[in-house]
Amino acid sequence: MRRFVSDELFEKLKTLQEENIVYDRLYLNDVTLVGAMQVADKNTLAIAVKYSYQRIKITGNKAEPIDGFVSSKSKVMMMSRDVASKPSKGSLYAHVCPSCGGPVKDTIDTNCQFCGSLLNSTQNEWIVTDLLSVEEYKNHFESNKDDYVENLDMNLVEGLYDVRDYAFNNILYVMAADGEFAKEEMMMASRLARKWGYNAEKIDYIFHLTSSGQLVIRMPEDQGKREKIFKMMEKAAAIDDFVSPEEQKLLESVKKQYMS
Repeated sequence: MRRFVSDELFEKLKTLQEENIVYDRLYLNDVTLVGAMQVADKNTLAIAVKYSYQRIKITGNKAEPIDGFVSSKSKVMMMSRDVASKPSKGSLYAHVCPSCGGPVKDTIDTNCQFCGSLLNSTQNEWIVTDLLSVEEYKNHFESNKDDYVENLDMNLVEGLYDVRDYAFNNILYVMAADGEFAKEEMMMASRLARKWGYNAEKIDYIFHLTSSGQLVIRMPEDQGKREKIFKMMEKAAAIDDFVSPEEQKLLESVKKQYMS
């Protein structure tokens, strides 16, 4: 990523890097352009990115899971380019120097090996200049709203996935944590599906995803909504009057990651 981000962002991300951490699973779920602004000599785009992941810590020759489940998170990526940028002779993202058109090998060198120009310069290319949490972006927008020429309310982006959807998704995930659906769990899931107005055919498909371990834990950014959803997950785990060790471990992992 070195040649695609600004020097300032690279230094910021280095301080956040966790040692010996790799991703066992990493999926891109959604990309939405949420804002465009112009400040002084730069145009900046704000792009919301939702992704799912599961991390593993490497210690010697051992790999230990950090996350007990595949979870999702959203970030807002800020990309900038000079208003008076020069016409590019190629795309940096296609391994071509924007200044001279020469090939760029897979390297952390930020200077073109042919013309010596700076690769991560906003004079020629869209460069990633910041990476914000959703809350950080909302604060940034409030402080700079007069500079935005276009914007999409982040609450609308979150609203594409309703609270009931988060709750139903996570409840099914908990029910399947021990590897099977108990009769009581299936009955509860069916009652919730009817109560919340889900299409019966779609529910069968969701049950299939749950049984085959293809669901991902999802949570909204709002902490109050997270707490409400978590209580429903706890209730679902105890519906058959027994919380299995697998379900308990999952709940503890979710609480640690989303409730703290």
